[in-house]
Amino acid sequence: MDTHLKEMGYRELVLIEGPDKRGIDVAFFSKHPLAEPAVFHDVNKGLSWGEITSLTNVMSTKLINPIVQIGTKRGFLEATFKMGLGKEVTFLANHWPSPANPSEERYEIAKIHHQLVSELAKKGKAIVSMGDFNTLDTDEPHGIREWLKNKRRSHYFVDAREEYMVEAGSNSNAQDLPGSHWYRGHYSALDKILILEEHMNQVEPDWLSFKTTAADFMMYPAERGPFEKRPMRFSFRTASGFSDHLPVSVDLNL
Repeated sequence: MDTHLKEMGYRELVLIEGPDKRGIDVAFFSKHPLAEPAVFHDVNKGLSWGEITSLTNVMSTKLINPIVQIGTKRGFLEATFKMGLGKEVTFLANHWPSPANPSEERYEIAKIHHQLVSELAKKGKAIVSMGDFNTLDTDEPHGIREWLKNKRRSHYFVDAREEYMVEAGSNSNAQDLPGSHWYRGHYSALDKILILEEHMNQVEPDWLSFKTTAADFMMYPAERGPFEKRPMRFSFRTASGFSDHLPVSVDLNL
């Protein structure tokens, strides 16, 4: 932070250690100052495994010991930054349970996310929730559809990737990747930027600016599937590579 990023104008590094036993956490790098202290929301305190079990009668066969599982769930990192013209925008960083876990786990995380947003929305600030939601279209139950993007809820989000596809239409770049994560020849849109609809006018997103960055130095040749390249994931053995996820971005006009 004190070398290359500082030279590029970044002034805030926000990282609060969570309960993940492998040390996997989310963080913010920002050129804008914090408006207030950041907060880590430990979702494990809000998990109700009785509710999860009631969603499906096969849940008990998928989770051998739910009590042990609870301690591994990563929470939400909340940070509010002072943006242009004195505006303050609240961001939530996410890293939900991987698709290797039952979809019921992500469903419960989505429910807690909704409860948190319901409280934060009372402050009247724009809210942007982003990160690795690890949610596939085939998830059932589907936490994002039911709790984050459900217009019947008291608060719901708009997906930057989906809005880009609507705005771009037939003019979308043929080289645009359909997702940010490659697995066995297919791309999935696990990484999302979601903007709370009711306060969206405060940030005025430019949907056509949405993109998935896939620079050549970040990519490997793909051995299978219709795409020529895949992300160059980091290797602990060789200390080479970058990430198995590609970054996504969208411009906000403050």
